[in-house]
Amino acid sequence: MTAEFGPMCTALGRVWVAGVPVPQGSMKVFTGSSRPVMVHHKGAELKAWRTKVAFEVTRAAQSKGWELPLDEPVSIDVSFHLPRPTRARFDRPATKPDLDKLMRAIGDALTVTGNVIKDDSRIVRWIGSKHYAGVSMEGVSISVFRLPAVSEDVC
Repeated sequence: MTAEFGPMCTALGRVWVAGVPVPQGSMKVFTGSSRPVMVHHKGAELKAWRTKVAFEVTRAAQSKGWELPLDEPVSIDVSFHLPRPTRARFDRPATKPDLDKLMRAIGDALTVTGNVIKDDSRIVRWIGSKHYAGVSMEGVSISVFRLPAVSEDVC
């Protein structure tokens, strides 16, 4: 599914990031020292994935001449292409990882890691989907749309 907007919106275009998408979800707490330490489940993988996403989207935005970080309303359209398990229960990936956790990793890649968007509160619309990928075609397709700063819906 792709978002369609009117002429008042500026689209980054589709950015493809190859690799198996890593969800951002559960945290682990380690105690033993004087202060508990919280880390993400799959922390190293998640960090590498967010860095890769941030790099590709930043490169695309800079090639369009966008001044970063964006400090305006944006819409994001993501389509995750996940590895098909050996014995899939469904024709569609109605299994883990959860779509919202995959999207959370993208949101943080664009804000915390990549500084593409000033704050994730600037995201006013998210469209997300997940699909099984073809052989060796895992990754995510990301589109960022700059929305006009007007109250009426012109896009």
